[in-house]
Amino acid sequence: MPTVLSETDTLYLSGRKPLLSSTTKEKINKNTIPDILRSVSEKHETNVAEINILLMEYLGLQSILERTREFSTNVNNLIVVNRAQEIIRKSVSYFLGEPISYTAKNDNVENMDILNMYMNEESKSAKDFEVGNWSAIAGTAYRLVVTNPDADVEISPFKIPTCDPRKTYVIYSSEVLGRPLLAGIYSDRYDSLGNVEGYDHWIYDGTNEYTFTSLGTAALAGVMTFTGERPHLLGEVPIVEYANNQFRIGDFEPVLGLLDALNKSISDRLNAIEQTVGAILVFVDCEIDETGGMAGVKQRGTIQVKSNGNNNVDIKYVSPELSQEDAQITESAINEYIDLVTGIPSRKEKSGGGDTGEAVFMRDGFQDLELVARAKERPFKEAERKVIRLVARIMSTFGSAILPQEIEVSCVRNRVTNISSKAQAAINLTKSGILDPEDTIKLLGITDQPKEMADRGKAYREADMARRAKEKEQSDSANENSNEPLGADE
Repeated sequence: MPTVLSETDTLYLSGRKPLLSSTTKEKINKNTIPDILRSVSEKHETNVAEINILLMEYLGLQSILERTREFSTNVNNLIVVNRAQEIIRKSVSYFLGEPISYTAKNDNVENMDILNMYMNEESKSAKDFEVGNWSAIAGTAYRLVVTNPDADVEISPFKIPTCDPRKTYVIYSSEVLGRPLLAGIYSDRYDSLGNVEGYDHWIYDGTNEYTFTSLGTAALAGVMTFTGERPHLLGEVPIVEYANNQFRIGDFEPVLGLLDALNKSISDRLNAIEQTVGAILVFVDCEIDETGGMAGVKQRGTIQVKSNGNNNVDIKYVSPELSQEDAQITESAINEYIDLVTGIPSRKEKSGGGDTGEAVFMRDGFQDLELVARAKERPFKEAERKVIRLVARIMSTFGSAILPQEIEVSCVRNRVTNISSKAQAAINLTKSGILDPEDTIKLLGITDQPKEMADRGKAYREADMARRAKEKEQSDSANENSNEPLGADE
């Protein structure tokens, strides 16, 4: 990976390309795998190169740092305004700020608490954030699901590590269903001097794990040596791809040109200021009549000149003429375009509208960010359902059977945004009697466990009614005793 981007690196990015093969799963074995990998090697290397470009942009190693100037080379400010990192931080934090959770679709699903306990043990929410970051930066991310090799000493029977998309791939069938045929992970292989000489590969089809080593710089096109094979018993390819969208485009990828333009604009503004401060002093038809020459002028801050006999004597600075006001207008426009394309809320103060929760949400652009999150949610949930299928198979092997089709993947955002309006809506829906309380809670989106919340609310109401009835009974009894006439027992 290069240390800094060049200006041409970011010109033609348009999403990562899927790896396709016309082979069938029946033809996949240790002998055919090297040829399959070679057939997709070039496209994989292109994807890796593009991911490296996007990662460098995110890390701040942007093309402005390589810019040189033909004139005034001593003044060359190279300023990186890392809005790429801001875009990723806001979009991923908004989308995955609350943990993804799993809930049962009905009351008959067993072992849901065990599943959520296992996911918590595996720090699923932290790993989701890793997946979300990679997907937002690179346009795609990968998760491996495997049986926990330390299941005898750890609670969870499975592992769900996040994979580096630069060293992970999934090869899909070119048929209309596009099912995964093969997937793999590789890592650098070092010689005795610490130099990379090749790669170690872990490759999976629907039934087996194959291990290979390869030599050469091309990870999938090198000379491969088979080293082992064993069944994984999961029934399908255990590496799951989390695409950011249909075309695997990163969140800031469409605005790379605007990000470069913003860096150049701010760098040029600072160059202009610096050149103005250090402007060249020009003497027209005159010469300095000072002891010490220019050094004396700099020390005293004054100058005395003598005319050469012409009337056009002039002393002036030669400095670049750059309107800071015009430059600010340009930068504001660039930032606004970046916000519009990426759906990121703007910090720019906007007039009009109220300051209620809903008004601020709409006025400041958070509605656009919500649309971005909804677009991400569909492919993310699709990948999560694949993960649940794999996890369910592992759990059943360890005696905790669970039906993946009965599990609801829940993404909840904005739990308390506009809570007053949500509370009023809940009151109105409850009074109308047209919805079950669980459906009302689910509609409001204030929890990812609406059934449990509805059950707790029902138990609370029943306990409160019983308490009130008991208090009323005690109050009535006390009133009856106080109303009895004195000496009535005599």
